Amino acid sequence: MLDSKVVQLLNQQVNKEFYSAYL
Repeated sequence: MLDSKVVQLLNQQVNKEFYSAYL
C-alpha cells in the first residue's frame, strides 16, 4: 500500500498537469 503522503504528492502532480492542460 502507498503512504498517504505519497498519494497526496501524486495527486498534486496530477492536478497540476490537469490544470495546465485545461489552461
